[in-house]
Formats: sequence, structure tokens, C-alpha cells
Amino acid sequence: MVKMLASRTATLPSLQAFQLTELAWSLLRDTADRRDGRHAFAEKRKPVYIGR
Repeated sequence: MVKMLASRTATLPSLQAFQLTELAWSLLRDTADRRDGRHAFAEKRKPVYIGR
């Protein structure tokens, strides 16, 4: 996702680049992997990523 954002937002006006970045963040912020990553960090364990 980061690579896609970098390539697609490089030539966009700032407002459009920001909007695309916000859209991507809204898709990624509530994934099971992200939640487990946060919990694993708090519990001092390795995360178990499942691709969701």
C-alpha cells in the first residue's frame, strides 16, 4: 500500500494526495493484523499475522 501511495500521489495536487492517503488509512487501520500487532507489542510478544 505504501509503494502504491508513493507512486500514485507523487504527481497529484496536495489535496488529492492527502485524500487518497486518508482513504488508504481508513482501509488499513482496522485490520485484524493491525490489531494483533498493537496487542502483541503491548504484551511483548511476536505478532501472528494472518493477512487480514
